[in-house]
Amino acid sequence: MKDHKTVTVAPAFEDVTIETYKDFGYDLMSSQEIFSQDSRPTQGILDMFSGDITIETTTTHYVKLVFERDHSIPHYEELKALEDQYNAVYYPGDSRKPYSMRQIFWGLMACTIPGVYMIYRNMVEGKSAKQYQYELTEWRTKQSAIREKAAALVRA
Repeated sequence: MKDHKTVTVAPAFEDVTIETYKDFGYDLMSSQEIFSQDSRPTQGILDMFSGDITIETTTTHYVKLVFERDHSIPHYEELKALEDQYNAVYYPGDSRKPYSMRQIFWGLMACTIPGVYMIYRNMVEGKSAKQYQYELTEWRTKQSAIREKAAALVRA
């Protein structure tokens, strides 16, 4: 009996992947490089007015590796257990440069200062509901008086 495993990798990782699977008793059965490009015309809103046509190209490039491992090889059970252990090791993801304390500080300040300012203006300079209603009534009265004068001129 035999184990079969198919793996797709970026071309840059082909050799490393082959060596890794060989360490676990696999033999490389086939290696196939897949490269395809798909192009299609796209037209954005601005392109409709200018008449320009934009071509969008999508590229797919990877290597498909097929491995095989015979169950009768020496230490098969140990190799299988080690392979499972190897695959279970936590991958931390792609590394990102952590933010410095200076960046964190200025980021917090950029958010905090405008928020505090808005709260201050609302509390100190904000109008009460009674004051707003008074000013709104006064505004409506002035506008009505002006409209009445204008309407009287038009009728005259």
